Amino acid sequence: MYGRVCRILESARISAARSVNTAQVVANWMVGREIVEEEQEGEERAGYAERLIALLSERLRTDYGAGYSAQNLEYMKQFYIAYPALLEEAMEEEEIFHAVRGKFENRHTKGVKKGEGRFRGRRERRWRRGLKTGK
Repeated sequence: MYGRVCRILESARISAARSVNTAQVVANWMVGREIVEEEQEGEERAGYAERLIALLSERLRTDYGAGYSAQNLEYMKQFYIAYPALLEEAMEEEEIFHAVRGKFENRHTKGVKKGEGRFRGRRERRWRRGLKTGK
């Protein structure tokens, strides 16, 4: 049983790390988008983009720490430029996944309450047996 609990906790840690990484990627992409959109609406004089990034960097480093240097903000901008449809594509894939999942669940579980069905007893017996044997 201890081993199974350890695997559960390790799996949760990995999932949490993936979630944090995903959130950071999305945040970086969005920051890049903001910079690009501001530059496109801003002045066309030489140096405007550099000043914009330098000022933004200065303020963000004061409030959020060293991870927001001008160089890092430039990387975020380049990330957005390289993948301008990143979030839209991800949202479409997520919507497709949920639509397919919903159709599958509705078709195969129609009229069956959660926890009911022909495999319920077998799953419960297997789970209880695993607790006793430590598997």
